[in-house]
Amino acid sequence: MRNMALRAVAAALALALVVPAAGQAQEVAAPAAVVPAPDSAPLASILAPVALYPDPLLTNILAASTYPLEVVDADRWLAEPGHAGLAGDALLAQLQQKDWDPSVKSLVPFPQILKLMDTQLDWTQQLGNAFLSQQAQVMDTVQFLRRQAQAVGALASTPQQIVSNTAGAVEIEPANPEQVSVPSYQPAVYGQWPYPDVPPLDLVADEPGLYDAAFDDGWYFGPPVVLVSPIWFWGRCDWQHHRVEIDRERFGQLNPWHPFTASTVWQHDPAHRRGVAYNDLVLQQRYQPNREAAPRVIPTVNGQPADRPTQYHPLVESRPPPPPAISRPPAPQALPQRVQQVQPQRVQQAPAATQPVPARAPVAPGAHPPSRPVLPGRYEVPSAAGRGSGPIANP
Repeated sequence: MRNMALRAVAAALALALVVPAAGQAQEVAAPAAVVPAPDSAPLASILAPVALYPDPLLTNILAASTYPLEVVDADRWLAEPGHAGLAGDALLAQLQQKDWDPSVKSLVPFPQILKLMDTQLDWTQQLGNAFLSQQAQVMDTVQFLRRQAQAVGALASTPQQIVSNTAGAVEIEPANPEQVSVPSYQPAVYGQWPYPDVPPLDLVADEPGLYDAAFDDGWYFGPPVVLVSPIWFWGRCDWQHHRVEIDRERFGQLNPWHPFTASTVWQHDPAHRRGVAYNDLVLQQRYQPNREAAPRVIPTVNGQPADRPTQYHPLVESRPPPPPAISRPPAPQALPQRVQQVQPQRVQQAPAATQPVPARAPVAPGAHPPSRPVLPGRYEVPSAAGRGSGPIANP
């Protein structure tokens, strides 16, 4: 009896020890839930079309979106007949003559991406403004979307790209750095969208052709773009520190118009903004602290707006008018002092003393008056009988 009681107590103790351990093991083995980032619904919608791009391409797109007017110029330049067929060293030589940011130049080998950013200009501006003002949250949202696609089995390595998990970050690299395929995918690759009120944007750079597989499993990879030089990929995403690191040598080869940068972290250059206004007050104070906006003058003809110039683009025209310039009174100008010319004083000379005229002696009757002095060419001859008197011309 006593032995049976001891066995019952031992069994109860063993069960008490085993049950918590099993529960603990079950808790550790449970997969981690994918939790959306707070207040990231608009960012997720904007980033959905490019979040699953290879990291080097995504880096160029994020940086170039902060220079929307240069993206437009690059797309129009590439569409010209003399530039459409350029590739390799010939393309690089032409781009080195353009004063565009290296991120914009790096997208020229991918005309379908430039075309997407140009035709969807509002989206490009939203993407660039978000990256400038919320860079850390943008990079966290990209990671959230990649984990969402991984959770439903839609994001995995393919012959075109390699997907890996490194230090808690989902990284995507081209399978061959010299042959890069631009991916296009449908929003269905994210599974059940976590923000029903803000659906993802459905934008693709490449549409499947007539004989191509139409989004097999939600994906489509365009023909590979051959890159003969590694300088096109000048940066990489540092997901842990929420920044973009640059290769200074590659960056400098694409940026000969600007001084060499000593930093290894990408920084926005307001000079490449080309006058496009920042929509955020914080960004205006950061990148344009001393700028005084002048009112825009639109040329008119007979009171009506004149034809827009050839360089017109709706990006510049559609931005809000800048605040009126502060009028300041003109600085007083010193009047030039008039130099008074000193007139020389006339020295009044004392009148010359008059000499008394001697009285002429009276002429006696019948006497001849004294001879007058003989002038050159004339002389006086005393009067004589039978000859008159008067001046005689000199023969």
